[in-house]
Amino acid sequence: VSCGNGRSTRRRECSQPYPQHGGRHCVGRRTEVKSCNLRPCPVDGKWSPWGDWSACSVSCGNGRRLRRRECSQPYPQHGGRQCAGHKLELQSCNVQPCPVHGEWSQWGGWSGCSAKCGNCWKRRERKCSQPSPQHGGRQCVGDRTEVRSFNLRPCPVHGKWSQWSDWSECSATCGKGQKRRRRKCSRPYPQHGGRRCVGDITEVKSCNLRPCPVDGKWLPWGDWSAACSVSCGNGRSTRRRECSQPYPQHDGRHCVGRRTEVKSCNLRPCPVDGKWLPWGDWPA
Repeated sequence: VSCGNGRSTRRRECSQPYPQHGGRHCVGRRTEVKSCNLRPCPVDGKWSPWGDWSACSVSCGNGRRLRRRECSQPYPQHGGRQCAGHKLELQSCNVQPCPVHGEWSQWGGWSGCSAKCGNCWKRRERKCSQPSPQHGGRQCVGDRTEVRSFNLRPCPVHGKWSQWSDWSECSATCGKGQKRRRRKCSRPYPQHGGRRCVGDITEVKSCNLRPCPVDGKWLPWGDWSAACSVSCGNGRSTRRRECSQPYPQHDGRHCVGRRTEVKSCNLRPCPVDGKWLPWGDWPA
């Protein structure tokens, strides 16, 4: 052999001379052996079996995993050849796309104002598109639309009437009284150049139109009667007045007092003429 404990041999022949006619054979070994090329022979490396696959490098989105083997069964020695091939083997894994969670784009511009005065509402929008959610990823968190109030100059507020108040008491219990009711330009008050209420603040209507009672009043006394009822001896003179200034009307009260007044007159005694008693009896 060229290596690894080889042997080299040599021979001799029992031929000088050959034993003959019962002569003894040569004493000793015919063949002699000695070791040669004692250096170790080269040992070529051989692969061990492949190890288990490693865990995938990512859970999704085209990861990689690997397995190893060693050039150890046996290791290369004494100038032997290394194992042919790769020590590592790579394999794609979890090639399904990863979930892509949605992210908002920048807000768009504010819309035009919804009013020319007062509270103006503007809106703006954004999109769940940077990126859009994919492969089971989460939608964007938050509102797609934002609405905001902007204060402009106050709008004119036109006045409007309140409800009418209750009617007042009648100004008179009879004879063309009046009662009133009011309202205010306060629901709302006119503001910021708004128009005032149109119409009257006060309403008047007639009430208790029946005539009032007219109490009778006396005219002044008339003159005393010209002639006394008798020319002497406690006569009477009269005078009158009328309940006509005014007459009592519409259940008004009659005049209080006497319509006729009497006074004594000619109080001097009247002349009394003497008159005879009847004749007495004649004397016996």
